Amino acid sequence: MKKIDLRYQIALFGNYDEIVPNSDNIKFFFDSFANKGMIPYQTQEVNIDVTSKEPSQKTIQRLSLADSERKWDIKFNTDRIDITFVNANIGITEVISKEDFLKETMFFLEKIDGKFQRSHKRIAFVAHYLFSPTDASKSSKPFTNSINYFDDKPILEWSNRVATRVKLSYDDQEDVINVISEMGRINQPMKINNAVSLFQGIALNVDINTIPENETYRFQLKDLKSIFEEMLKIEKIVVEQNTQKID
Repeated sequence: MKKIDLRYQIALFGNYDEIVPNSDNIKFFFDSFANKGMIPYQTQEVNIDVTSKEPSQKTIQRLSLADSERKWDIKFNTDRIDITFVNANIGITEVISKEDFLKETMFFLEKIDGKFQRSHKRIAFVAHYLFSPTDASKSSKPFTNSINYFDDKPILEWSNRVATRVKLSYDDQEDVINVISEMGRINQPMKINNAVSLFQGIALNVDINTIPENETYRFQLKDLKSIFEEMLKIEKIVVEQNTQKID
């Protein structure tokens, strides 16, 4: 059984109206991120107005950054920032550790905060993994509790999603977070060793986020590293225990 680190993502939620693709911002990001190989480009954000009698759709231009291999991607939407590292070519892409991902992410956020100082009302860390067991049907047994009819038959598709809510402590502070583990069998085309091929195995998604009910703008740059370090500790436990069940 092989575990593949597919994707790491950090998300910040708040108000990022000013981070738009104008000439001043593009120059700032080009100068600040060029040494990381990150180049600014424009994306579209679709907003739907449901306040009027006839809902309308509006498309606005937003700013993003990416490297030439599209391993790294930073998107600035109106109400969230997403920083993502993707294993874009499995077997070829040099995958970094989650700790190095956090280190690089903090570098990006410090640069961003130097021009656009912001507080954030919600934050999240998400990780995606793939597993290629020899028998994906057999590997479903610890995660499913189905009726007897399925017990002696091959399982072609299954999923298991579990969520809980706990308190997270950081720097003598405390916040409430959701911890979500979602696992299931997938059959999906992916780029592997420079060719697109069908991956058949198991996917695990771990999503750790502060609760949406609390909309207080309470997270500053100085808080983020400690919070994400605590989230990584929880994520490691969830991944290890899921991996043990697959084995």
